[in-house]
Order: sequence, then C-alpha cells, then structure tokens
Amino acid sequence: MIGHVTHETGTMDTTAPLTPAALAGVLDPDGTRLRPDVGDVTFAARCIFDGRVVPHLVVRTPSGPVTVLMLRHRTISKPFHIDEQGYEGVVMPAPKGSIAIVGQGVADLDAVAQKVFDAVDWGR
Repeated sequence: MIGHVTHETGTMDTTAPLTPAALAGVLDPDGTRLRPDVGDVTFAARCIFDGRVVPHLVVRTPSGPVTVLMLRHRTISKPFHIDEQGYEGVVMPAPKGSIAIVGQGVADLDAVAQKVFDAVDWGR
C-alpha cells in the first residue's frame, strides 16, 4: 500500500476539487458513491493494485490530505494500521472488501479514516 502511495506522491499535492462527473467516472464502474460531506476530492483515478483495478482518491480533510484506496478484492476481518516510510495508514473491513486510508502527519488518523469510511456508499 505504502509503495503505491509513494509511487504517486504528486497526487497528495493537488488542491483543486474534482467535479462530480470526474469523480463518478472513477467510482461508478464499481457502483460506489462518495457522499459530499467527506471533503474535497482532489485526485481520482483507477489504478492497478494487486493486479486489480481499484479506485484511488485523495481527499482533503481539515487534518491534511489522505489517500484512499477502495480494495473490493481484499477482504480482511479486522482493521490494521500501517506505519512505514513516514506514512501512517489504516486498512478497514468494508461491506465490499476493504478500504485503506493513508496520510502523512494527519492528526487523529483513525477519526479521519472513520469519516471517510462513513462517507462511502459501496453500492452494488
């Protein structure tokens, strides 16, 4: 996970919010939606991760930007934390697979991750 984030470091620097249409183009193929109260989404792409195409987002939060990877193909039974190369993250079980939220120096990452998680409508 951290390898993917560090490979695309410039994505965390973007600040202009994406249009709803741009975000839908990344999320809709999986039937996923993101509620607008999550914060500004400043990057969205469909990336290869574990040999699968997954939505990759950057969400601006009051605590700083976080990378979000929606991993429908990876099922886990309980959350776990990552702390590598100056990045912290949490991977959480989700209704469809799991979700990873990763940031650098994000105050109260668990609360930020929960807010992002709560904003996802996993759809079909």
